[in-house]
Amino acid sequence: MKISPAWVVAIIGLVVLLLFVIPAYRESSERKANLEVFMMNLGEVIRTKSTFQMTDVATFEWDYMYMFRPYTPSADMEKAVGSKWDPDELTDDLLHQLVFVKDDQVVLDVTLDRQAGDFTQSKDRIERSDDWFVIEKKEEQYNRYYKVQDKSVVIRNAME
Repeated sequence: MKISPAWVVAIIGLVVLLLFVIPAYRESSERKANLEVFMMNLGEVIRTKSTFQMTDVATFEWDYMYMFRPYTPSADMEKAVGSKWDPDELTDDLLHQLVFVKDDQVVLDVTLDRQAGDFTQSKDRIERSDDWFVIEKKEEQYNRYYKVQDKSVVIRNAME
C-alpha cells in the first residue's frame, strides 16, 4: 500500500496545526477557569471581609498585578506590563482592568465594573508580597433631588 504525497502533506500539516492549536486552547481554557475562580473569590471576600490578601482571590501563580484606570489605552497597558496581549479597551468611567503577570507573561486580565469592586485607589503595580487590601463599602448617597452616588465598594492597598 503506497501513501500518496498529498496524504503525507496533509498529515504533516495536521500535526503542525495541532502543535499550535492545542497549547492555545489549553491556555485559553486555563485563563477562563482562572477568571471564574477569581470572580467567585472576589465576590466572596467583598461580601464577607473587610481586608484580604489578593493571593486568596487570585489563587493561580502570579508575580505582579497591574491596575489600569478607565480610559487607559491598550498600547499603554502593554507598555506598562512589558508583554503583548489583547487587552480590552477601557472606554467607560465604570470600567477598570486588573492584569496578573507571571514570568513577564499575562496569565489573567480582568475587566471590572468599579461599582462592584473599585481598585482605582490602589497602586498601579502590586507585587505578590504586597497583596493586602482593605475593602470600604459605601452606601448610596442622595441630595435633596436625586442620587449623587451609587452603592460602591472601594478596594485599596492596606499599606497606603
